[in-house]
Amino acid sequence: MNTSLSRRQFLTRTAALGAVALAPSFPLRAAQSRGRLRRAMIIGEVKEDALKPLKEAGFEGVETTHICPEADAAKGSAVASRWA
Repeated sequence: MNTSLSRRQFLTRTAALGAVALAPSFPLRAAQSRGRLRRAMIIGEVKEDALKPLKEAGFEGVETTHICPEADAAKGSAVASRWA
């Protein structure tokens, strides 16, 4: 019986054993949804003229990338709450 392995066979078997050893011992589960999915859009500064077309298109929320002081953020929050 020939017990020698080629380099390719050795690397293949070693990689397979390593993958099995590193795999988690518990079964992976899909993430549970905590409710229904909502449509949202990422926008710059929160202004009424930016929110109106999104509301008409059926978007339920916005996320801003605008970095501003807290006073401006409070104004944007007030504008967004009027369109909610």
